[in-house]
Amino acid sequence: MVIIQTNLIIIVINKRYLINKIDETNELSLI
Repeated sequence: MVIIQTNLIIIVINKRYLINKIDETNELSLI
């Protein structure tokens, strides 16, 4: 169970990181 929980946390962090990267590129393209 602990391994599954840590994996879920890693997935959530990765998704947030990807979303932030996409937002950054979108802002750059808008300028």
